[in-house]
Amino acid sequence: KPDVFAWYQGDRVTRQEEGSNFPPSGDVKSRSGEKGTQVQEADTNGDGKIDTWITTDGSGAVLRKDEDGSGDGKSDLSAWFAGGKLSRLEQDTKGRGCVDLKQSFDAQERVASEERDSNDDCKLDTWLVFENGRLVRQAQDTQGRGRFDVLNHLDAQGNIVVQEVVSDGRGPDKKIFLGPGGVVTSQCVLSDDGKRLNARALVENGAVTAVLIDSNGKGVADTRQVLRSGQLAELQADTNGDTLPDVVQYFAGAVVRQQEQDTNFDGVIDQRFQGQTAVTVPPN
Repeated sequence: KPDVFAWYQGDRVTRQEEGSNFPPSGDVKSRSGEKGTQVQEADTNGDGKIDTWITTDGSGAVLRKDEDGSGDGKSDLSAWFAGGKLSRLEQDTKGRGCVDLKQSFDAQERVASEERDSNDDCKLDTWLVFENGRLVRQAQDTQGRGRFDVLNHLDAQGNIVVQEVVSDGRGPDKKIFLGPGGVVTSQCVLSDDGKRLNARALVENGAVTAVLIDSNGKGVADTRQVLRSGQLAELQADTNGDTLPDVVQYFAGAVVRQQEQDTNFDGVIDQRFQGQTAVTVPPN
C-alpha cells in the first residue's frame, strides 16, 4: 500500500501526505504556504484529527509551530522561531478559546517578557519584563482598564524596591520606595498641577520624617521639610539652584519662630530673625 502521496504543480510539490493508513488520509500532510513556505500538518496522537501545524521556509527551517491540545481543531499553542531559536509563544492554557499567556524570548531562549490573564476574563492584565532571565519589572491592571495601574521594580533578590501607582489617567501619580521586609522608606506624589512627581516623603517606622520638593521642575529637590511627630518643625530652601539651603525656617506649631538666611550664597548664615526681630549672627 502507498504510504506517501504527493501533488504537483509543474515540477513543484504543492501538497504531500504520509502515513500507514492510506487510503483515504495520512498521518502527515504537507502543503504550500504563503511566500514560498511549506506547511506540514500532522496527527500526532492517532485520533484521525490534525493537531499539529509546522510552517517552514524554503530551506526547511521552522518558522512557526501550532498545536491543538484540546482536540477542537484549533491551535491553542503557537510558537514562532527565528534563526532556529524560539522567539515568541502564545497559549490558551485553560482551553477557554482565548490567548491567556504571551511570551517573548531573548537570544539565549530565556523569557524576556510575559503577558498573562490572571483572572480568566480573556483580557491580559499582568506584564512581566526580564533581563538576563531575571524578573526586573512587574505591571498589573487591577481595574480592568486595559493598561497597568501598578508597576513594581524588583532587585536582584526578587524584592519589590519601587512601586508606581496610577490612580487616574495614564501616568503614575505616586511612587513608593520600599526597604527590607517591604517597609516603606519614602513616597513621591504629584505636583499641584498634576503634571509631574515633585514631592518625596521620607518615612521611618511608618511615619513621615521629611518631605523633599522639586518646586521648579528641574529634577532636583529645592525644598526640604522636616517633620517631628507629624508636625512641620523645619524648612530648608535653596533659592538660587546651587543645591545648598540658603533659607532655613524653624517652626513652633504653625508659626515660624526663627529664620536664618545666607544672603550672599557662600554657604554661611549671615542673617537671623526671631519672629520679626533681627538677631546678631555670631562670627564663625
